[in-house]
Amino acid sequence: MNEASSSDCHHGFADKSDDQVLALRRLIVSYRVSQSLFVAARLGIADLLKEGERSVEYLALKTGAHGPSLYRIMRLLASEGIFEEVSPEHFKLTPLAVPLRADVDGSLRSRALFEGEKCNWQSWGNIMHTVRTGQSAFNDEFKTVFFDYVKENETTAEIFDNLMATQTMPWAKAVVEAYDFSNVKTLVDVAGGYGALLTTIMSAHPSIQGTLFDMEHVIESAKLKLKEMPEIGNRCQAVGGDMFKSVPAGCDCYMLKYILHDWDDEHSKLILRNCREAMSNTESRLLIIALLIKPGNEYDWAKSVDVDMLVLTGGGERTVEQHQALLESSGFRLSRVISTKCDLSILEAIPV
Repeated sequence: MNEASSSDCHHGFADKSDDQVLALRRLIVSYRVSQSLFVAARLGIADLLKEGERSVEYLALKTGAHGPSLYRIMRLLASEGIFEEVSPEHFKLTPLAVPLRADVDGSLRSRALFEGEKCNWQSWGNIMHTVRTGQSAFNDEFKTVFFDYVKENETTAEIFDNLMATQTMPWAKAVVEAYDFSNVKTLVDVAGGYGALLTTIMSAHPSIQGTLFDMEHVIESAKLKLKEMPEIGNRCQAVGGDMFKSVPAGCDCYMLKYILHDWDDEHSKLILRNCREAMSNTESRLLIIALLIKPGNEYDWAKSVDVDMLVLTGGGERTVEQHQALLESSGFRLSRVISTKCDLSILEAIPV
């Protein structure tokens, strides 16, 4: 192979008439766009453009970036419809770029930041370890488990907590619209973080008494947030503990929102059995709020998140049938599955 043909091969040049080859090539190198989005999110480029077009010189000055390098990043993103170069080295927002702003509903800025974080990026670079062993690539790469790493790294923790908060708010509204909480008197949000879902439900149903349950260090921060909402805080207690040991007992509804996917089946069963043991009677209900993997070959966000969980935590998303098997082995019967306006579904289970 001569020098020219070797170079052509390296850069992936393809016949422009072969649509399938071009489409596959674009997917293969899509990490370049993802990492460029991380740069734009970290620098807050979309926020700097919300008032109108700006020059790369202005953006570089405001962000401390190297102007010529930033221009090349912006040019790549514009070629994907993210930002638009309206005149030489001057860019503006496009509809596709608006969710990169930090101040809009449905912001994806924290998602872009987390995807580019060292802990996530390097773990995906080690994915072959997971495929060969079935074990978390993150654990192998960082010699610790994901949630311990987050707890011990302030910057990552802030990004991760912001990601959880920003994606929970639209989910919370969708759950309130989809499920009838009118008969619930006492509601426990197990591993509920700062309480975004629980407080949204309690705001819509003023008769509910709530319990926010999570690890001690999370609860300390959650208590500060609850103090900012006295109309909710007076009806909501924040309790620290370990869901693998026990959860608050005697309530009539328990929620697990986006929790079981963090864990393998054995850990998930332990959480479920602790919820079952905490229930005061057979009138209690368990709500699992989760992504459900759909059959078929169509694009499915749950299948993407499933591999992400496999890489980071060793957990994963599940089908309805897999959830049903977990529940039946843990003292529950799946009573119904409720769709919502967002990606998540609600699986209602009753104790047996």
